Amino acid sequence: MKFRRPARLTVLWAAVAMSLLGLPSAFAQIPDQLPDPDNKPPAVDKPVKVYILSGQSNMVGMGDITGGFSRWGKQFLEPVVSIYAGEYSPTADYDEIPPIETKKLEAIGGVRPTPFPEGGTAVLRGSIKMEADGVYEFNPGYQGSSYNIMEIDGKEVYRREPGKDAARTGFKFVSGKEYPFKVTFLTKHANGLGWVGRTDIPGTLTTVVKEEKKFPHLIDDEGKWTVRNDVIYKGVISAVGQGPLTVGLQGNTIGPELQFGHILGHYHDEPVLLIKASIGNRSLGWDILPPGSERFTHEGKTYAGYQDTPPSWVEGQPKKKVNWYAGKQYDEYVNGVHDVLKEFDTLFPQYKDQGHEIAGFVWWQGHKDGNPA
Repeated sequence: MKFRRPARLTVLWAAVAMSLLGLPSAFAQIPDQLPDPDNKPPAVDKPVKVYILSGQSNMVGMGDITGGFSRWGKQFLEPVVSIYAGEYSPTADYDEIPPIETKKLEAIGGVRPTPFPEGGTAVLRGSIKMEADGVYEFNPGYQGSSYNIMEIDGKEVYRREPGKDAARTGFKFVSGKEYPFKVTFLTKHANGLGWVGRTDIPGTLTTVVKEEKKFPHLIDDEGKWTVRNDVIYKGVISAVGQGPLTVGLQGNTIGPELQFGHILGHYHDEPVLLIKASIGNRSLGWDILPPGSERFTHEGKTYAGYQDTPPSWVEGQPKKKVNWYAGKQYDEYVNGVHDVLKEFDTLFPQYKDQGHEIAGFVWWQGHKDGNPA
Protein backbone atom coordinates (compact mmCIF):
# COMPACT_ATOMS: atom_id res chain seq x y z
CA MET A 1 0.00 0.00 0.00
CA LYS A 2 1.38 3.41 -0.98
CA PHE A 3 0.59 6.17 1.48
CA ARG A 4 2.83 9.15 0.81
CA ARG A 5 0.62 12.16 1.43
CA PRO A 6 1.45 12.71 5.14
CA ALA A 7 5.17 12.92 4.33
CA ARG A 8 4.52 15.61 1.75
CA LEU A 9 2.36 17.59 4.12
CA THR A 10 5.08 17.26 6.75
CA VAL A 11 7.55 18.78 4.29
CA LEU A 12 5.09 21.60 3.58
CA TRP A 13 4.67 22.43 7.25
CA ALA A 14 8.40 22.06 7.85
CA ALA A 15 9.03 24.70 5.20
CA VAL A 16 6.62 27.03 6.92
CA ALA A 17 8.20 26.34 10.30
CA MET A 18 11.68 27.03 8.91
CA SER A 19 10.49 30.38 7.59
CA LEU A 20 9.49 31.29 11.15
CA LEU A 21 12.78 30.38 12.84
CA GLY A 22 14.06 33.92 12.70
CA LEU A 23 11.00 35.45 14.28
CA PRO A 24 11.71 35.09 18.02
CA SER A 25 14.47 37.71 17.93
CA ALA A 26 12.24 39.97 15.87
CA PHE A 27 9.31 39.57 18.24
CA ALA A 28 11.59 40.52 21.12
CA GLN A 29 11.50 44.03 19.64
CA ILE A 30 7.69 44.18 19.59
CA PRO A 31 6.16 45.68 22.75
CA ASP A 32 3.29 43.92 24.48
CA GLN A 33 1.13 46.96 23.80
CA LEU A 34 1.61 48.43 20.35
CA PRO A 35 1.83 52.22 20.21
CA ASP A 36 -0.55 54.22 18.06
CA PRO A 37 0.54 54.50 14.41
CA ASP A 38 2.93 57.46 14.18
CA ASN A 39 2.00 58.26 10.55
CA LYS A 40 5.66 58.69 9.67
CA PRO A 41 6.32 57.91 6.00
CA PRO A 42 8.12 54.59 5.47
CA ALA A 43 11.57 54.27 3.94
CA VAL A 44 11.74 55.08 0.23
CA ASP A 45 15.17 53.58 -0.47
CA LYS A 46 14.37 49.96 0.38
CA PRO A 47 12.17 47.33 -1.30
CA VAL A 48 8.61 46.89 -0.09
CA LYS A 49 8.28 43.93 2.26
CA VAL A 50 5.66 41.54 0.84
CA TYR A 51 3.91 39.04 3.10
CA ILE A 52 1.61 36.42 1.58
CA LEU A 53 -1.32 35.36 3.75
CA SER A 54 -3.30 32.31 2.71
CA GLY A 55 -5.55 29.61 4.07
CA GLN A 56 -9.15 28.72 4.65
CA SER A 57 -12.09 30.35 6.43
CA ASN A 58 -10.13 31.53 9.45
CA MET A 59 -7.75 33.41 7.16
CA VAL A 60 -10.63 34.87 5.17
CA GLY A 61 -11.76 36.43 8.43
CA MET A 62 -14.49 35.38 10.82
CA GLY A 63 -14.19 38.22 13.32
CA ASP A 64 -17.20 40.53 13.29
CA ILE A 65 -16.52 44.24 13.55
CA THR A 66 -20.00 44.97 14.85
CA GLY A 67 -23.23 43.09 15.19
CA GLY A 68 -24.16 44.56 11.82
CA PHE A 69 -26.67 47.22 10.87
CA SER A 70 -30.20 46.45 9.75
CA ARG A 71 -32.99 48.62 8.46
CA TRP A 72 -34.88 50.28 11.23
CA GLY A 73 -38.65 50.25 11.58
CA LYS A 74 -40.55 48.62 14.41
CA GLN A 75 -38.36 50.26 17.07
CA PHE A 76 -39.86 53.65 16.23
CA LEU A 77 -43.18 54.53 17.85
CA GLU A 78 -45.69 57.23 16.89
CA PRO A 79 -43.48 59.02 14.36
CA VAL A 80 -44.52 62.54 13.42
CA VAL A 81 -42.89 64.78 10.81
CA SER A 82 -43.13 68.56 11.02
CA ILE A 83 -42.25 70.99 8.24
CA TYR A 84 -40.78 74.40 9.05
CA ALA A 85 -40.61 77.34 6.66
CA GLY A 86 -37.38 77.95 4.77
CA GLU A 87 -34.10 76.12 4.47
CA TYR A 88 -32.39 74.63 7.49
CA SER A 89 -30.73 77.16 9.77
CA PRO A 90 -28.24 76.11 12.48
CA THR A 91 -29.42 79.00 14.66
CA ALA A 92 -33.11 78.10 14.51
CA ASP A 93 -34.77 76.38 17.49
CA TYR A 94 -37.22 74.06 15.80
CA ASP A 95 -38.68 73.04 19.14
CA GLU A 96 -39.92 76.61 19.61
CA ILE A 97 -40.82 77.63 16.04
CA PRO A 98 -44.37 76.69 14.96
CA PRO A 99 -44.40 74.33 11.97
CA ILE A 100 -46.26 75.09 8.76
CA GLU A 101 -47.39 71.46 8.52
CA THR A 102 -47.40 68.38 10.75
CA LYS A 103 -48.15 64.84 9.66
CA LYS A 104 -48.50 61.66 11.69
CA LEU A 105 -46.89 58.68 10.01
CA GLU A 106 -48.15 55.13 10.23
CA ALA A 107 -44.58 53.86 10.25
CA ILE A 108 -41.06 54.63 9.06
CA GLY A 109 -38.26 52.45 7.79
CA GLY A 110 -38.39 49.31 5.73
CA VAL A 111 -37.10 49.30 2.16
CA ARG A 112 -39.12 52.15 0.69
CA PRO A 113 -38.81 55.84 1.59
CA THR A 114 -41.67 57.22 3.66
CA PRO A 115 -43.03 60.23 1.76
CA PHE A 116 -42.65 63.45 3.73
CA PRO A 117 -44.38 66.75 2.98
CA GLU A 118 -42.18 69.16 1.05
CA GLY A 119 -41.61 72.88 1.14
CA GLY A 120 -39.28 73.50 4.07
CA THR A 121 -37.10 71.94 6.75
CA ALA A 122 -38.31 68.53 7.92
CA VAL A 123 -38.00 67.40 11.54
CA LEU A 124 -38.99 63.85 12.49
CA ARG A 125 -39.97 63.12 16.09
CA GLY A 126 -41.31 60.19 18.08
CA SER A 127 -39.97 57.61 20.49
CA ILE A 128 -37.74 54.54 20.29
CA LYS A 129 -38.01 51.27 22.21
CA MET A 130 -35.45 48.49 21.92
CA GLU A 131 -36.12 44.85 22.73
CA ALA A 132 -32.64 44.25 24.17
CA ASP A 133 -30.35 46.19 26.47
CA GLY A 134 -27.27 47.53 24.75
CA VAL A 135 -25.43 50.34 23.04
CA TYR A 136 -26.79 51.19 19.60
CA GLU A 137 -25.63 53.39 16.74
CA PHE A 138 -27.82 54.89 14.04
CA ASN A 139 -27.51 55.70 10.35
CA PRO A 140 -30.55 57.88 9.63
CA GLY A 141 -31.36 58.61 6.01
CA TYR A 142 -30.07 57.37 2.69
CA GLN A 143 -27.96 59.25 0.14
CA GLY A 144 -29.28 62.84 0.14
CA SER A 145 -31.40 62.31 3.24
CA SER A 146 -28.35 61.17 5.25
CA TYR A 147 -27.48 64.83 5.84
CA ASN A 148 -29.17 65.30 9.18
CA ILE A 149 -28.76 65.52 12.93
CA MET A 150 -30.28 62.85 15.15
CA GLU A 151 -30.84 63.18 18.89
CA ILE A 152 -32.11 60.63 21.41
CA ASP A 153 -33.30 61.80 24.80
CA GLY A 154 -31.57 65.12 24.15
CA LYS A 155 -28.20 63.54 23.27
CA GLU A 156 -26.77 63.92 19.76
CA VAL A 157 -26.06 60.47 18.32
CA TYR A 158 -25.55 61.29 14.64
CA ARG A 159 -24.47 64.29 12.60
CA ARG A 160 -23.65 64.56 8.95
CA GLU A 161 -23.38 67.95 7.35
CA PRO A 162 -23.14 68.36 3.55
CA GLY A 163 -19.60 67.77 2.38
CA LYS A 164 -18.54 66.07 5.61
CA ASP A 165 -18.34 62.53 6.93
CA ALA A 166 -20.89 61.24 9.41
CA ALA A 167 -20.10 61.32 13.13
CA ARG A 168 -21.84 58.77 15.36
CA THR A 169 -22.10 58.31 19.10
CA GLY A 170 -23.58 55.19 20.65
CA PHE A 171 -26.61 55.42 22.92
CA LYS A 172 -27.25 52.93 25.71
CA PHE A 173 -30.80 51.60 25.78
CA VAL A 174 -32.65 49.75 28.50
CA SER A 175 -34.98 47.18 26.97
CA GLY A 176 -38.65 48.11 27.02
CA LYS A 177 -38.03 51.75 27.92
CA GLU A 178 -39.15 54.46 25.50
CA TYR A 179 -36.78 57.29 24.60
CA PRO A 180 -37.75 60.43 22.65
CA PHE A 181 -35.90 61.01 19.39
CA LYS A 182 -35.59 63.81 16.86
CA VAL A 183 -34.10 63.86 13.36
CA THR A 184 -33.52 67.28 11.79
CA PHE A 185 -32.86 67.11 8.06
CA LEU A 186 -30.36 69.62 6.71
CA THR A 187 -31.42 69.55 3.05
CA LYS A 188 -34.64 69.22 1.10
CA HIS A 189 -34.09 65.46 0.93
CA ALA A 190 -35.94 63.82 3.81
CA ASN A 191 -37.55 60.42 4.34
CA GLY A 192 -37.97 57.73 6.95
CA LEU A 193 -35.23 55.37 5.85
CA GLY A 194 -32.49 54.44 8.27
CA TRP A 195 -30.35 51.72 9.81
CA VAL A 196 -29.58 50.75 13.39
CA GLY A 197 -27.03 48.38 14.88
CA ARG A 198 -25.97 47.26 18.31
CA THR A 199 -22.29 47.95 18.92
CA ASP A 200 -21.64 46.20 22.24
CA ILE A 201 -22.39 42.62 21.26
CA PRO A 202 -19.88 40.44 23.16
CA GLY A 203 -16.93 39.32 21.06
CA THR A 204 -17.15 41.86 18.25
CA LEU A 205 -14.14 44.04 17.54
CA THR A 206 -16.09 47.18 18.41
CA THR A 207 -17.00 45.81 21.83
CA VAL A 208 -13.50 44.51 22.54
CA VAL A 209 -11.81 47.77 21.54
CA LYS A 210 -14.29 50.51 22.39
CA GLU A 211 -16.09 49.01 25.38
CA GLU A 212 -13.47 46.70 26.92
CA LYS A 213 -10.61 49.11 26.03
CA LYS A 214 -8.34 46.45 24.54
CA PHE A 215 -6.03 47.02 21.54
CA PRO A 216 -6.08 50.83 21.93
CA HIS A 217 -3.78 51.25 18.91
CA LEU A 218 -6.78 50.37 16.70
CA ILE A 219 -8.66 53.61 17.48
CA ASP A 220 -7.59 57.25 17.52
CA ASP A 221 -8.43 59.98 20.00
CA GLU A 222 -11.75 60.61 18.22
CA GLY A 223 -12.79 56.98 18.48
CA LYS A 224 -12.25 56.31 14.75
CA TRP A 225 -10.41 53.28 13.45
CA THR A 226 -6.74 54.05 12.94
CA VAL A 227 -5.13 53.77 9.51
CA ARG A 228 -1.63 52.46 8.84
CA ASN A 229 -0.49 54.22 5.68
CA ASP A 230 2.77 52.25 5.75
CA VAL A 231 0.94 48.91 5.41
CA ILE A 232 -1.13 48.15 2.31
CA TYR A 233 -3.69 45.34 2.18
CA LYS A 234 -4.64 43.57 -1.04
CA GLY A 235 -7.15 40.73 -0.98
CA VAL A 236 -7.78 38.34 -3.87
CA ILE A 237 -10.28 35.51 -4.47
CA SER A 238 -12.32 36.40 -1.37
CA ALA A 239 -11.99 39.08 1.33
CA VAL A 240 -11.17 41.36 -1.57
CA GLY A 241 -10.22 44.93 -0.96
CA GLN A 242 -7.25 47.21 -1.31
CA GLY A 243 -5.95 50.13 0.68
CA PRO A 244 -4.01 51.26 3.72
CA LEU A 245 -4.55 48.83 6.58
CA THR A 246 -7.59 49.72 8.66
CA VAL A 247 -10.79 48.17 9.95
CA GLY A 248 -13.48 47.68 7.31
CA LEU A 249 -11.46 46.93 4.20
CA GLN A 250 -13.39 43.67 3.70
CA GLY A 251 -16.83 44.65 4.96
CA ASN A 252 -17.97 43.84 8.48
CA THR A 253 -15.34 41.21 9.24
CA ILE A 254 -11.64 41.08 9.97
CA GLY A 255 -9.01 38.40 9.64
CA PRO A 256 -5.53 37.87 11.08
CA GLU A 257 -4.16 40.52 8.75
CA LEU A 258 -5.30 43.37 10.99
CA GLN A 259 -3.10 42.79 14.04
CA PHE A 260 -0.43 41.06 11.94
CA GLY A 261 -0.18 44.16 9.75
CA HIS A 262 0.03 46.51 12.72
CA ILE A 263 2.89 44.46 14.18
CA LEU A 264 4.80 44.40 10.89
CA GLY A 265 4.21 48.09 10.32
CA HIS A 266 5.70 48.80 13.72
CA TYR A 267 8.65 46.47 13.13
CA HIS A 268 9.66 47.44 9.58
CA ASP A 269 11.03 50.76 8.39
CA GLU A 270 10.06 49.71 4.87
CA PRO A 271 6.52 49.79 3.48
CA VAL A 272 4.64 46.52 3.94
CA LEU A 273 2.29 44.86 1.46
CA LEU A 274 -0.05 42.13 2.68
CA ILE A 275 -1.43 39.95 -0.13
CA LYS A 276 -4.21 37.70 1.12
CA ALA A 277 -5.33 34.80 -1.07
CA SER A 278 -7.91 32.78 0.82
CA ILE A 279 -11.33 31.17 0.68
CA GLY A 280 -13.32 28.95 3.00
CA ASN A 281 -14.49 25.33 2.68
CA ARG A 282 -11.28 24.04 1.09
CA SER A 283 -9.18 21.05 2.19
CA LEU A 284 -5.45 20.47 2.07
CA GLY A 285 -5.79 16.92 0.75
CA TRP A 286 -7.90 17.90 -2.27
CA ASP A 287 -8.49 21.54 -3.11
CA ILE A 288 -5.09 22.84 -1.98
CA LEU A 289 -3.02 19.82 -2.97
CA PRO A 290 0.36 21.13 -4.22
CA PRO A 291 2.02 20.15 -7.51
CA GLY A 292 4.03 16.94 -7.29
CA SER A 293 1.58 15.24 -4.94
CA GLU A 294 1.10 11.65 -6.10
CA ARG A 295 -1.85 9.31 -5.94
CA PHE A 296 -1.98 6.80 -3.12
CA THR A 297 -4.19 3.86 -2.21
CA HIS A 298 -5.76 3.14 1.13
CA GLU A 299 -8.34 0.50 2.08
CA GLY A 300 -9.21 -0.23 -1.53
CA LYS A 301 -9.55 3.37 -2.69
CA THR A 302 -7.22 5.43 -4.84
CA TYR A 303 -6.88 9.03 -3.74
CA ALA A 304 -6.21 11.82 -6.18
CA GLY A 305 -2.78 13.23 -6.92
CA TYR A 306 -2.25 16.74 -8.23
CA GLN A 307 -4.67 17.57 -11.09
CA ASP A 308 -6.51 14.24 -10.72
CA THR A 309 -10.28 14.06 -10.45
CA PRO A 310 -12.45 13.02 -8.57
CA PRO A 311 -11.09 13.06 -4.99
CA SER A 312 -11.09 9.24 -4.80
CA TRP A 313 -12.22 6.21 -6.74
CA VAL A 314 -12.16 2.41 -6.79
CA GLU A 315 -10.07 0.98 -9.59
CA GLY A 316 -12.17 -0.67 -12.27
CA GLN A 317 -15.33 1.23 -11.36
CA PRO A 318 -16.68 4.35 -13.13
CA LYS A 319 -15.33 7.60 -11.73
CA LYS A 320 -17.71 10.25 -10.44
CA LYS A 321 -17.63 13.35 -12.62
CA VAL A 322 -16.82 16.57 -10.75
CA ASN A 323 -16.06 20.03 -12.10
CA TRP A 324 -12.86 20.39 -10.10
CA TYR A 325 -9.43 18.83 -9.78
CA ALA A 326 -6.96 18.14 -7.01
CA GLY A 327 -4.95 21.28 -6.36
CA LYS A 328 -7.19 23.68 -8.25
CA GLN A 329 -7.45 26.00 -5.26
CA TYR A 330 -3.69 25.84 -4.80
CA ASP A 331 -3.29 27.01 -8.40
CA GLU A 332 -5.79 29.82 -7.89
CA TYR A 333 -3.99 30.99 -4.76
CA VAL A 334 -0.63 31.04 -6.53
CA ASN A 335 -1.99 32.68 -9.67
CA GLY A 336 -3.81 35.31 -7.63
CA VAL A 337 -0.61 36.31 -5.86
CA HIS A 338 1.38 36.25 -9.11
CA ASP A 339 -1.19 38.53 -10.76
CA VAL A 340 -0.78 41.10 -7.99
CA LEU A 341 3.00 41.02 -8.17
CA LYS A 342 3.02 41.21 -11.98
CA GLU A 343 0.91 44.38 -11.74
CA PHE A 344 2.82 45.75 -8.75
CA ASP A 345 3.84 49.03 -10.41
CA THR A 346 0.30 49.68 -11.65
CA LEU A 347 -1.48 48.72 -8.44
CA PHE A 348 0.98 50.50 -6.17
CA PRO A 349 2.51 53.32 -8.22
CA GLN A 350 3.81 55.01 -5.08
CA TYR A 351 6.25 52.12 -4.66
CA LYS A 352 7.22 51.35 -8.26
CA ASP A 353 10.71 52.84 -7.88
CA GLN A 354 11.40 50.79 -4.75
CA GLY A 355 10.56 47.32 -6.00
CA HIS A 356 9.55 44.54 -3.64
CA GLU A 357 10.76 41.37 -2.00
CA ILE A 358 8.92 38.40 -0.49
CA ALA A 359 9.52 38.62 3.25
CA GLY A 360 7.22 35.94 4.63
CA PHE A 361 4.31 33.55 4.25
CA VAL A 362 1.48 32.85 6.69
CA TRP A 363 -0.99 29.97 6.53
CA TRP A 364 -4.10 29.78 8.69
CA GLN A 365 -6.11 26.58 8.68
CA GLY A 366 -9.90 26.51 8.73
CA HIS A 367 -12.64 24.10 9.78
CA LYS A 368 -12.56 21.92 6.67
CA ASP A 369 -9.72 19.75 7.94
CA GLY A 370 -10.96 19.43 11.50
CA ASN A 371 -11.20 15.66 11.07
CA PRO A 372 -8.38 13.27 10.08
CA ALA A 373 -7.54 13.47 6.38
